[in-house]
Amino acid sequence: MDVRGSKMPRKDTPFLDMFQVKIPANNERQKNIYVLPKGIGIIEDFRESFQKVEDGIVQPLTEAEMQTLKELLIKINQHL
Repeated sequence: MDVRGSKMPRKDTPFLDMFQVKIPANNERQKNIYVLPKGIGIIEDFRESFQKVEDGIVQPLTEAEMQTLKELLIKINQHL
């Protein structure tokens, strides 16, 4: 959740049962955001979904092709 340039969620938003925002008493400009159990469950569901998609994408590749793909992605990532 990107809070830059936006207001924190209001009390009537669905985020309250997924995230907890704590503001330190000594620094009211700082916002510490913690993921609650329901938020963790949603994150895990997303990870599983993305893993299934990734598995489907690379399924037709051989081991050698997967290794080449990995090396190319690492190279691209290093130059972002």
